Amino acid sequence: MTVANYRTLKPGLHSCHDAQVAAQAAEAEWFSERSSERSHQRFTSGLPAVLGHGMRILIVDDDRVLTLLARRLLEEGGFAVDVADTRDAAQMLAMVHDYDGIVLDLGLPDGNGMILIQEIRRRGKATPILVLTGAMDTDTAVRALDTGADDYQTKPIVPEEFKARVRALVRRGGARRTEQLVVGNVVLNRLTRAVLVNGVEMKVTPRELAMLEHLLLRPGEVVTRSQLLEKVFDLNFDPGTNVVDVNVSRLRRKLDAAEANVSIEARRGLGFVLSNVT
Repeated sequence: MTVANYRTLKPGLHSCHDAQVAAQAAEAEWFSERSSERSHQRFTSGLPAVLGHGMRILIVDDDRVLTLLARRLLEEGGFAVDVADTRDAAQMLAMVHDYDGIVLDLGLPDGNGMILIQEIRRRGKATPILVLTGAMDTDTAVRALDTGADDYQTKPIVPEEFKARVRALVRRGGARRTEQLVVGNVVLNRLTRAVLVNGVEMKVTPRELAMLEHLLLRPGEVVTRSQLLEKVFDLNFDPGTNVVDVNVSRLRRKLDAAEANVSIEARRGLGFVLSNVT
């Protein structure tokens, strides 16, 4: 929504600055409402509605039809999704990013996916891996599990079974996955999606929760606006607004009201840092 449009809708705003602030607040509210709508639609998934927020899955498959279906099912569940159609591309992504799960087809154009599993495990990464196999290919599934995969799914995939297996994969997580994030007196349970301050639950929106989760994962480190746009809003570009700053401000106010002993500081030109102030 442009400032001009917002001033037309709200004629009581007399200055351009007031209209700009109001328009930005309205835009942030729109993002939150969209998130709430998607979360409401996911309550039947069998997990807390916003489990997928802040979580990213890598799909590795050269079958465009299957990839589109799997991606749609995962995005409906709230996951951010990356796609690779070759083993080399998948290996590069898997080494650079800490995915919450990988969905892997073994028959790739540049080699067997089994080698990718071996390489991921050899590098010490515990990312959970779900292998896609043919309906009657039990032997291959067994070899994949022995190689280091965590589960398998037969093709063609059944939507509800596929979503359930991915949810179970994420719940188990890798060997280094932390289900409870703690900084100071702030605790975020990544399974129940509850935020506690001094043992008392603090109510947050799905976007605020995802933002807090990302900051709690990197205490004392600078988290850039572009990282928050990608991880929280699933945007790979800057929309040219301060929607991140608006949501950070709301989260700050809630933490202050709950007497949290953490602070979120803005680093000009860089991003934000969450720190323990005790």
